Amino acid sequence: MRQIHFCALTILAVLPLFLNAANIVFFINAIGKSHLDFGDSLIDSLKEKGHTVDLVIARINDLAKGNENSKADRFYTLGFKNGSSWHKLNHLTSPFENNPFPIDGFRQYTLIGNQLCEIALHDEKLHQFLSEKSYDVGVVSVFDYCGIGILNKAGVSSITTFNAVPLMSIQTVTIGLPNIASQVVPLFYTFDLATLSGKLWNLITWAHINFHQIPTLRKEQELLFQKVYGPSFSINEVIDKVDLSFVNSNEIMETPMLINHRIQYIGGINLKTPKPVDHHLDNLLSKSSNGTIIFSFGTQIPGAVYPRYAVRNFVKVFKKYPEYTFLWKYNVQPGEEKLFEDAENVILLDWLPQTDLLYDPRVIGFISHVGLNSFNEASYAGKPIIAIPLFADQPHNARNGVARGTTYLLNKSKLSEESIENGLRAILFDKSYTESARKLQKMLVEKPTKPKDRFVEWMEYAAVNPGLHKIFALPGAKMGNIEYYCVDTIVFIAFSCVTFTYIFFKMAKFSLSFIRLVKKPKHE
Repeated sequence: MRQIHFCALTILAVLPLFLNAANIVFFINAIGKSHLDFGDSLIDSLKEKGHTVDLVIARINDLAKGNENSKADRFYTLGFKNGSSWHKLNHLTSPFENNPFPIDGFRQYTLIGNQLCEIALHDEKLHQFLSEKSYDVGVVSVFDYCGIGILNKAGVSSITTFNAVPLMSIQTVTIGLPNIASQVVPLFYTFDLATLSGKLWNLITWAHINFHQIPTLRKEQELLFQKVYGPSFSINEVIDKVDLSFVNSNEIMETPMLINHRIQYIGGINLKTPKPVDHHLDNLLSKSSNGTIIFSFGTQIPGAVYPRYAVRNFVKVFKKYPEYTFLWKYNVQPGEEKLFEDAENVILLDWLPQTDLLYDPRVIGFISHVGLNSFNEASYAGKPIIAIPLFADQPHNARNGVARGTTYLLNKSKLSEESIENGLRAILFDKSYTESARKLQKMLVEKPTKPKDRFVEWMEYAAVNPGLHKIFALPGAKMGNIEYYCVDTIVFIAFSCVTFTYIFFKMAKFSLSFIRLVKKPKHE
């Protein structure tokens, strides 16, 4: 009898989950492993609430592996038959070179994206996969507009987007958010708005993105869809129907900016629960009573691309501080064997359980490329950072860390022995870095709304209330550039001023001539 009661109670407890369960499909551009991991964390959050989730992975980067631990119910993967050229991009082959992101830097990415979009549009198995279910919500990683268009044509009721990096220009321009060049530096760029040259280049880049880059992408992808669905297909109509946009940012850590109700910050949702380190790492962490610094550049930077001079300088500096232990994720390259022979306090590892180590009290600092996952983990763990940003959103994350007082910034192309030691001494002996890191940690942990709750609740809301885009739509999203920037009004005012000035001077000239004619007879 008790067993029957227990089963009945269990069914009653679980039944609401199934009654309210939504069918959700993810369309993820596999740009990097961190993007796949972030998508997995979103999928896991929904699965925990009993929702059904299917996953489409578009492998724009063949090197981005993962999703073996995803809890999705069904999978579909598409990609290039002969491989993508993504791995040949300069940011991966020469990450330490001092090459600023060019004005048209996104072009090489969008070209690869367009090629993959054309493959997806002609993939009959993909369309069959999407047609086998009726989806309440679609979730697209917003690298371009292809995934949005495909899910729209598949009849998905509500479409949302997500980003594994901070807010990108493709989102602000598409939504119609104010993105004034004097205040907002586009993601991936590093212009200093405190200088005249920085303002000038930011204005030029802003104009290129707003007036050329994004309109070109829209037109190119619209043409791809029109080849399949006919000339009536409008990419703008599809984009306008996006209900929500989830961004991997946190208000406490992100540069303040104007956002719309459609944008929801969920930064920190993919943080893993720290576990005690294993016996081997425990022994390594116990070697120094003063503390341990961990050093990692993530999964995309192999030891072969490190500048050799920089490796030597790091080892020289670390050896100066034998009272501290340095755990470095690095593979020794040919010819470097002797370099590490007498560096007893430098421990090289093939892999680091980064989350577990950062939360260990014996770890007192972190040397990192500050990818967003690493930046979030270190911030939530309350650890000061030496940041060496290499590409993409990393300079942006580093600037945010500097602004919060938790981060010391190094130039990736000038890793001299002196600069490295200055950074190390800052996080070891300047207590303001540790104090700021702990203060930021406290604010993040005590933040009222948790990212997982925000994501799941808004997704469930979108599932039962499709059409949120009609409520959240900004007028600027449908305005042309002339109307949005009041060019017509400015031209009218300028023309009116010129006309008024011309008429005024003509009347003044006529009046003076008339006065002279009137006065002339009196003198005679």
